[in-house]
Amino acid sequence: MFLPPEDAPNAQAQCPATGLLAALRAQAASNPAVAFACAARIDGEARRDAILEEAFLALARQSPALAMPYRDAVASRPWIADLSLPLALALDDPRILRTVVQAHPSVAIRETEAMHRAGLLPSLIHLIPGEALGIAAGSSARAARLRELLPPALQRLLARDDLDLPLKQRLAWLGGLPHEQALTIARNDRDYFAHIAAIEPESVPFAERWFLEAKQQGPAARIASLRNWQPRHLYLLLVAGRQQVDKALFQTFFDSLLRLRIAGWREWPHRRRFVRDAAVYGRLSELPPEMVLQALEPPKSYEDMLLAAEVAEILALTLDPSLAKPTPRDAWMLQRHFFYDDDDGRESFASFRRAYRDGGWAWTEHETGVTVRKGPLRIEANLPGRDHPMRETPGVIVHRGHEFHVPKTLAALPPSAAFVYLGSCRGMGSVADVLQLAAQADVLVTRATGSHTVNDPLLKALNEAALDGPIVWESFWAAQQQRFRGNPLFAEYVPPHRNAAAYLIKAHRRYLSQESAPHTDNVFHRWREELAARCGAAPRQCLARP
Repeated sequence: MFLPPEDAPNAQAQCPATGLLAALRAQAASNPAVAFACAARIDGEARRDAILEEAFLALARQSPALAMPYRDAVASRPWIADLSLPLALALDDPRILRTVVQAHPSVAIRETEAMHRAGLLPSLIHLIPGEALGIAAGSSARAARLRELLPPALQRLLARDDLDLPLKQRLAWLGGLPHEQALTIARNDRDYFAHIAAIEPESVPFAERWFLEAKQQGPAARIASLRNWQPRHLYLLLVAGRQQVDKALFQTFFDSLLRLRIAGWREWPHRRRFVRDAAVYGRLSELPPEMVLQALEPPKSYEDMLLAAEVAEILALTLDPSLAKPTPRDAWMLQRHFFYDDDDGRESFASFRRAYRDGGWAWTEHETGVTVRKGPLRIEANLPGRDHPMRETPGVIVHRGHEFHVPKTLAALPPSAAFVYLGSCRGMGSVADVLQLAAQADVLVTRATGSHTVNDPLLKALNEAALDGPIVWESFWAAQQQRFRGNPLFAEYVPPHRNAAAYLIKAHRRYLSQESAPHTDNVFHRWREELAARCGAAPRQCLARP
């Protein structure tokens, strides 16, 4: 039974005298009232916050009404911004709803009537006027209702027949300027981006469209058009559009426009994102060492922690030796490989089939997939586009295919999985999702590009090694580095004993649940000292990938 705040004294009487942190972590979901009553006794804000979050969400999942008495205790917590909009509406708290709406305006604007009833629609339209105008231009009932509720100035702008919709949306973002001045700015990419560069709801889609067009048309001409842009705006364009930037495009953009023009970096936002991308795309050594050291400062957010971890991994900064523990042999004996029904998935499956046609591997064909065996090791793999049922619980999960298919693979990831292999491009971005589902799994991922020219020979080598005994990662990986020295894509693969992101996630969880566990800030202090010493000894080479 969940106790409201007026029963807090009774709940406080249940606070464990010893082992308080471990007890509250264990009870947060099953006995939230005790968690709320006792959390204040825990040392460390991050630990207290983790307990409150789990307890509040446990109540909210049961019923938003059960969580309502505790709204005052959590309304200002940073994780409130990650609540779903339906839950924020159900909690009926203006503070919580405002926080969620400001964090997710593109979702909130589509709930026009709910935002209108809550009195938040005017501020929401002011926050994303261009997007609101685009939705209001549609033909749905929702669009018609939003048109009715737009401010008069946006209604008049939308009604103009002499302007196309993209230009109208730009003018909406420039609504505070005189019309002729705004029109001149809106028609010039450089001047327009200078005005909206710091407004992420508009700068990010603008930049992503820019880089998508650069990839489609060829980057040379597009990049040449940026020669007269200010360095800060070039930097912000690159950071805002990073989801559409690949290695070749980053290097071309950086080398042509930014390499010699980053003197003002101390005043630029999102530096960790930029340093991470420079590291992944091979330009870390071109940055000032001070900029990289700053990226390794103790982070204030989960995102910053993972970005810094990638930089540390590329610099080969020291991790806890316990990461190199051998992977148990038994975990490898049952595997599930996932393939998807597109050109990449079919090519990957054909490569998989070729890889295991020799060396004593036995194949059994099924209507929906294949079984591949050697000794006690068994692989179950679906045919691309087919659902291949499996009753047993695999110890190894292998994802083969584009990164946008990864959520489908993770939907089948059992909590007991011991090893997860993400062979898609940018697998590093899914490490946190993997460990949320399988907390103790070892994870092998790519930083950037994944390829079947690495995936199949590497996976087969792993399986052959597993048949001989536990996989000792350091010695196994050293052998593979020699084997793949002619394949530059192998350098994009990160094994479990070098996966700094997984290391930090697990260390952070230990800190949140074990009183004796050190704070993860200690890891960043150690990394900064290690890199500073390296740079002091060899300033010109300290940022080169080892």
